[in-house]
Amino acid sequence: MAPSKTDLKRRAQKKADLEGTRVPTTKGGVPLKAPKEQIQCTSCKAMLEKRQVHQLKLHHEAKHDKLPFAQCFPGVEA
Repeated sequence: MAPSKTDLKRRAQKKADLEGTRVPTTKGGVPLKAPKEQIQCTSCKAMLEKRQVHQLKLHHEAKHDKLPFAQCFPGVEA
């Protein structure tokens, strides 16, 4: 009897696991997205997305207005 589609799929997944090339997926089989790079505010330890500079500026203005922006988020240009 020929192997079913499910058997072929599982066999391919096991082979990819052994080779270390399997892409992590959700339960539905959709590939997972890479986690977004985050940066931590050095004053209050809040985690924010590094790419959204506007959100970083808003956080700085709302919570740490007296500190310089570079002190809250070192390495990020305002």
